[in-house]
Amino acid sequence: MSKNNEQLTFSEPIESKPDKHSLNDWISVEYKKELNIAMLFFRGSYVKQVNLKDKVEKKLFFIELVELGAKQTRIAEVFGISRQTLHNYTETKKRMGVEALIYSWRGSNEKEQRKQKAEEISFGNKNDKLRELRRIETEKREAEAGTRRQLSLFDLPREAVEEVEEREQTFSGEHDWKRTRYAGVSLFFAPLFRIWKWMDLVQVFLGGDFRIMLVFLLMSVKNVRSIEQTKHIRAGEAGTLLGIGKLPTKNTIHQWFWLAANRGQAMEMCRSFFKHQITAGIVSVWLWFTDGHMLPYSGKDRVHHAFNTQRRLPMPGRTSLVTCDVKGMVVDFEIEEGKGNLKERIFRLADKWKKDAGRIPVMVFDREGSGNEFYYQLTQGEIPFVCWEKNCDTKKLNSIEEDRFNLKFEFNDKNYAVFEEEKICVYKPKTDDKANDGGEVKKKEVEYSLRRIYLHNMSSNRKICILSWSDESLMSTIDCAKAILSRWGASENTFKHQKDRHPLHYNPGINKTDSEDQSVVNPQLSKLKITMKNLKAKIVGLKAKIGGTEKIFNKDGTERSNSAYSKLSAEISDNKKKLQEYEAERKTLPDRVDVSKLEDYRSFKTIDNEGKYLFDLVTSSVWNARKLMADWLIEYDFYNDERDVVDLVYAMSNCQGWVKSTSEEVIFRMEPLQQPKRRIAQESLCRKLNELCARTQTGKWFYYEVGENPN
Repeated sequence: MSKNNEQLTFSEPIESKPDKHSLNDWISVEYKKELNIAMLFFRGSYVKQVNLKDKVEKKLFFIELVELGAKQTRIAEVFGISRQTLHNYTETKKRMGVEALIYSWRGSNEKEQRKQKAEEISFGNKNDKLRELRRIETEKREAEAGTRRQLSLFDLPREAVEEVEEREQTFSGEHDWKRTRYAGVSLFFAPLFRIWKWMDLVQVFLGGDFRIMLVFLLMSVKNVRSIEQTKHIRAGEAGTLLGIGKLPTKNTIHQWFWLAANRGQAMEMCRSFFKHQITAGIVSVWLWFTDGHMLPYSGKDRVHHAFNTQRRLPMPGRTSLVTCDVKGMVVDFEIEEGKGNLKERIFRLADKWKKDAGRIPVMVFDREGSGNEFYYQLTQGEIPFVCWEKNCDTKKLNSIEEDRFNLKFEFNDKNYAVFEEEKICVYKPKTDDKANDGGEVKKKEVEYSLRRIYLHNMSSNRKICILSWSDESLMSTIDCAKAILSRWGASENTFKHQKDRHPLHYNPGINKTDSEDQSVVNPQLSKLKITMKNLKAKIVGLKAKIGGTEKIFNKDGTERSNSAYSKLSAEISDNKKKLQEYEAERKTLPDRVDVSKLEDYRSFKTIDNEGKYLFDLVTSSVWNARKLMADWLIEYDFYNDERDVVDLVYAMSNCQGWVKSTSEEVIFRMEPLQQPKRRIAQESLCRKLNELCARTQTGKWFYYEVGENPN
């Protein structure tokens, strides 16, 4: 204690009344600002008095307040210092000791002090030293999080999954019944953990950073549209359901996400997930429906444009090319920059899954895949397909006699009739090759045949054509018609349904880098086309004007040169000459140029899809599990209304209930649905889930039941 402190007592008069401030529920201080003195009180009892003029004593006092649990914000407000200063004081003591707070290495004894304390503490600016230490620790954490384990779930023994310590696993603790309003989400645990091996997959690739996937699972089922919206979720109840104790704040969830994303395992994890679906027979390999879905981007950076089908115009964003089976389950998806290339995607799918599927599935796509060259390449690659025929002649179709539609069938409560013909197509390859003499190599035209199926929607009296290349023993005429109607008819639309029920567009985090494709339409060419368009319009106007004038002749019979007709005729000739010059210049200009070579253009950015792949993997998992449970309800006669079965599954997933964790099992009890028919289906589905014998990573069994409050 300094000399000034010994001379001051409470009995002595003070110049000003001290201000008493509460730092938390049990610590308060009285601060005499004029004398720079503070008195500490603990639960109302006087503890000590501190002279804040002494810098060392002041630092130690602030550190003591922090260690006693005082709020740093209140300390900063009362004593007029920054929170960063408080943080530097505490970190200096923690990392360098108390002596680092005392020695400032200034004064006449600097060399002697350096010599005496050289081995005890470091030299230099302590704030810079702390900043460097924090940077090193951050890089170390990122390096550990970014370590990639190039392993597949199906190439690993069970012991590899058990590497994650038991204390990090879900439902590792035990507790009695706890209420949670998210109990219905647990219905997805059994099929995902047991049938899809979902938790094994996540922990193999993400290790201890797997918790973010459980948060995404909750968000996807409950349609929570962003991590920021998790602030509306009851943290304790959600943590109880997921078996992680308590759901953290959104800042911590963001940290979980970036730790998982920095591992760079999303693509490989998706591939393993899709491979397991195909090889285990969870998804069908007969018909695969591929379509693009736009992922809009509203940031400030310049990105390539995708096409918005609903608005019918290009917009900044990416395209998610999703492939579904005949039941609507997601088989595979891929996110591409800009508009995406559906045709290339079809070839990649066939090459990627031919071995695992045992055969190339029939590819079904819409008019975006139309093209004579594309059809020819599919036939050469022996890839069966079914698609709509583009640019059909409506008058010719309507003139077809009704008697020719000899095959009739019913699909989605509508009546159809079809007949089939052969379509001979001619493909003329491009002449890009050069001969030895420098000329072009003329390639021969190639003929190939497709199946053309005429479809008559008798309910709406509309006729349209379908093209197919497949073996008739594999797909009949009616099968081809049903294939195209299964995705683009009156059936459930995967994207529209997912968009309403799940946060389909959400991207948890965005990193951007320069795009490899920096080409744009040549701006000079665009300006030249506008100039030529205006010039052509001007010529048309002059021709219309000259049509209303007459030629005027001199007395000698020659045409007068300064007449209106002659002037208009000369102006038309000049404009035609300019138009020819512009046309010649247009042929010399390239169609597209690289923006990096231009002065007034910003470069294109590409959005990193790592986080989006993680989130969409969870969304696809939830979607497929929902489809499977809906099929169970119909297949096992738990529920007989197919039109209402989807809403029934969502009603079950929104049920409140209770969770109990013992040493052997985790029990989920859900409140019963009110309608007797729905409650019977709910109980039946719970029994079906119990038959799966799903388990946690620690070996506890999942058990589902329907009942009243157990407490």
